[in-house]
Amino acid sequence: MAGVLLGALEERAPVGEFNGGTLKKILLRVRGPFNVPGGKGIGVGDATKIVPESVAADEGTIKAFLLSRGEEGQNKPPNKSWAWYYLSQEQKRALDEGRRQGKWGGMVGMAPYFWPQEKGEPKARIKPIGFLQESVDEMRAQIPVILKRFIHAR
Repeated sequence: MAGVLLGALEERAPVGEFNGGTLKKILLRVRGPFNVPGGKGIGVGDATKIVPESVAADEGTIKAFLLSRGEEGQNKPPNKSWAWYYLSQEQKRALDEGRRQGKWGGMVGMAPYFWPQEKGEPKARIKPIGFLQESVDEMRAQIPVILKRFIHAR
């Protein structure tokens, strides 16, 4: 079943042009086997690397990035929630690279945008993708097929 979930996550999880695949790397990690009631289990993903939904993003990180480059004030968005959309492709790449190193609100090896991508964040104009729920639903739909194969193989 983990294989089905891994495949569904691999297919659906967002990989932004600039995030280096951090979210997918975190989601596609297989853990276990470990003890569970009634036997052994395996896990998919590393929840310790996903920033909790209750943790708010740092304020002013894009402004700090632009100030560090001497570019603050150029091509200013109408409000701060649009700041990302007003960056050039080169600026987005540089900002992301710095964030992966822990600069400008970044968290090394973490997935801070898991929940906004899954559930959406209207203030930042992020629409919900629902990739986790779709992946879990696909895995659940495959359980009868997997069980039939297992029973017939015995």
